Amino acid sequence: MDNNLKAFDLLRQAALEYSGAEYKFYNSGFIKYVNKGDFIFIEDIYTIPEHRGELTKYMVSSFVQFAREEQAMGIYGNVYHANKKSLDKFLKWGLRKLKTTDEYTVVLMDLQEVVIG
Repeated sequence: MDNNLKAFDLLRQAALEYSGAEYKFYNSGFIKYVNKGDFIFIEDIYTIPEHRGELTKYMVSSFVQFAREEQAMGIYGNVYHANKKSLDKFLKWGLRKLKTTDEYTVVLMDLQEVVIG
């Protein structure tokens, strides 16, 4: 097992043991979230480096389907300005900017409107 997969396995074990949030696990990544009723707040999206890109898109698309099954109206999260590449990707996928601060941008996906393609 390479070092990234070992690190990912340790992160997954720690997440399950010590966090109050919920997780959706995928082969090489996870989405950490809190279901707040009508909306689901995504706290973190993590993909091991060599699988970023298409896997992240698959994870978000799969999570959107999960959120719809949970009858959520939308999902939202914070994207830090240092992560401009991710913010651009999320906006391309149809998320909207709600608010921008000095550190991050709040993004929202209305589940009635968006289809990640």
